[in-house]
Parts: sequence; C-alpha cells; structure tokens
Amino acid sequence: MVIRQCLSRSLLLTCIALLGFGGVGLMGGCAARSPADRDRTGDPPFFSSDVVIAVDRAALALLASGVDVDEDGVVGRTRSWVAGESSDSRSTRNWTTDDDDAVAALQIKVAGALVPRLADRGNRVGLASLTLRPWQRRTRGTGVVQFTERRPIIAPVGPPGSVLAALARLPTVHVKARTDLSRLLEIAAELLDKAPPLETKRRRAILLLSLGEPSAPHGIYWSSRDAVNYAHELGRRGISISAVPFALANVEYLNELTRSTGGRVVDLEELNAFFGVPLVMTPATGATSSTGQP
Repeated sequence: MVIRQCLSRSLLLTCIALLGFGGVGLMGGCAARSPADRDRTGDPPFFSSDVVIAVDRAALALLASGVDVDEDGVVGRTRSWVAGESSDSRSTRNWTTDDDDAVAALQIKVAGALVPRLADRGNRVGLASLTLRPWQRRTRGTGVVQFTERRPIIAPVGPPGSVLAALARLPTVHVKARTDLSRLLEIAAELLDKAPPLETKRRRAILLLSLGEPSAPHGIYWSSRDAVNYAHELGRRGISISAVPFALANVEYLNELTRSTGGRVVDLEELNAFFGVPLVMTPATGATSSTGQP
C-alpha cells in the first residue's frame, strides 16, 4: 500500500503522523526556521508573473495537516491504524479525527487564499491538479500494476475567477491515489506555454503544493528521479518551481526539485509574512488537539 511505502522512509516521521503533528511546524515535521536561516537561492515570483498553482492530490493528503483548517477549535489527528492493512478497507473520512483538517483540505484553503492575492499583485494565475489510480492486470498468474490517469483539473493562465471555480471541482482524494510529479509539472508547463502573449515578457513559475513523494508510474525512487530531471528541463526553459510543503513533506527532495530551476521551498509562515495577511493558522493557535482513537 502506498501509505506504508511512503511512511517507511522514516520511523520518526511515522511517529509524528500518528501523533497528529501536534505542536510541530509545517516544514516536514521540523521546527520552522527563521528567515535568516532559510535558503534564498531564488525569490518566488509573486509580482507581474505568470504562475500556475500545481496541487498534488496523492493518498498522503488524507493525513492530518496539524492545522485547524476548518477553525472549529479542534486540530484533527491521524489515527494510529492508518499505516496498517486495515486502512485499505476503512472509509478515508475516518483516517483522521477531523477530515476537514486533512492536508487535502489545507491545500484547497491555501490555494484559494493565494489566488486573489497573486492576482492583486499583477500576476496571471492558472491551476493544475492530477491524480493516478492504480489497477492490477494479471498475466499468466502474475500481477502487473498499471495506472489510470484521471482527467486533470486545469484552469488556463489568466484572471482568478476560473482558478477558483476549478478548485471547487477538485475530486476527493482516493485511498490509492498516486503522485506523478513529472506529469503534473508537464501539465503546468503546458498551461504556461499556452498563456496569451503580452507585449512585455513575464517571469513564468509553477507553485507546487505537495508532500514531495512521487510514487508513479515507476515507484518512489525512479518517479522522483524523473521529476527532478524534468525540473532541470523546465529550468532551462526559464520556468522556475517553488514548492509549499505540507505536514510529512519530504522537504529535502523538494529542495532538490526546485533549486535547479531558480526556485525554492516556501513554507506557509513565509507566505503569511509575505502577503501580510495570514492564509491559515500555522500551527493552530488556541485550538485543542482531539485524541485519535486506535
């Protein structure tokens, strides 16, 4: 199962997930760094640019975000059985004590808050989201896993209205959904290429909302390498990638993915500071953590 495969990379991060990330920053389980400590390899293009928000909706987005997304005063926790076999047969709404506080819900809230703020700063904005569903084909008794690409949810680069409408159409994250970052970045780059031309040349960028764990179509290792190689190509084409990590995000990998393009990892606290208005509570202030049931 993809959840067990991704969580196995670090016993420590698994323990954090089972505790519901209480009191932990949003930089992949690490404490938030001060602005002076952050890598400033590239500055996110938040003024007069063309920006595509790419939303990675893999199964890991069903885990608790550690943020009181729905602002009900309670921070949802990931339940202790999620990393086991039993999670395959249980409703994904039961994976956390409050599914409205899952990473998937936080992604939508952050993207929805970013769109008008980016537009106010002269940016044209687009949206790309993609998930893959695995299915097994048996050949002479041998199971072969293949992937079906769900139709991408996209909004062309332009005014914010179409992006907000597309966000509302994002499908529910499925328990077996996988991430193909190479394909997601390719779709985002196509939207940038198709943007109506302007008299003045603009910077072009992809803002990736992701957990940084590509798992399709070739497994975590090769899928991760494919995405890094494609990111190098985008950098040569003048397209930068900045990434916003969530909860259990593999920040080291996202740093590798973004640096070659002139972009970098931008955490939620930095986005809050940049825009001057909190996009979300980070982490939840004054909220209590609900206790997960075994």
